[in-house]
Amino acid sequence: MILWHDLNFWTAVGQIGMGVMVGMLLGAVIRRAARMAQPPVIPSKDRMCPACGAPSLRRIRGGSPRRLFGVLTGRWAYSCVRCDWPATPRRADRKRPTIVDAERVIAPEPVRLATKDDATQVKDAVFQYLALLNAGDVAARANCYLSEFTSFDADGRPLKSNGVDWRAAASAPGQTFDLRCRDLRVYINKDTAIATAYLVGTVATPHGPATRVSGRSSWVHLRQNGEWKIAHTHLSPLSPEV
Repeated sequence: MILWHDLNFWTAVGQIGMGVMVGMLLGAVIRRAARMAQPPVIPSKDRMCPACGAPSLRRIRGGSPRRLFGVLTGRWAYSCVRCDWPATPRRADRKRPTIVDAERVIAPEPVRLATKDDATQVKDAVFQYLALLNAGDVAARANCYLSEFTSFDADGRPLKSNGVDWRAAASAPGQTFDLRCRDLRVYINKDTAIATAYLVGTVATPHGPATRVSGRSSWVHLRQNGEWKIAHTHLSPLSPEV
């Protein structure tokens, strides 16, 4: 009687143990099946493609045998979403690009071509400005300046901002100039240029004789749309005369 009860006890224990194991197995299968039923997720950092080296591997959702194999073993078949791996060779089989190869592939920056160097262009701009000043062509001389500019004139007055009224200067009679440029020098830093020179010649007023003058002049040019424009001028008398 005691042995029978003991046998029933151990049988019940075995049945309970088997039930627990079957339940755990079914739970694992259900969890894996649920994961398999979900759409492929974004690969994690450790899912590196051996061909392109990007974390772009995703599961291959195959047929029932492959899905069952993946559920039971947890070993999934992957493919790359950026390249056609596993059809492409492995990264180790290909030649890795070097710094020299990268320099050959990267195109150099475009080079600005000019018929004249910057210093020559600035000097031509100064000579053109003086020619227009001597000719009295106020409208054309206005194109030598930026839309906003400043100036220190030879009269010793404070700084002028856009101090030239080109329309008034074009309609009203004013001074006439006959100036020459001596010892013109140009200093350039990228799109900024400073030109210095001595100006000698004569200045005549409408109601007076021509007066001989000599002075120092500086022009600050800025490159705008490929052309050098005057942004600032500084005029001052020179003593003794040169």
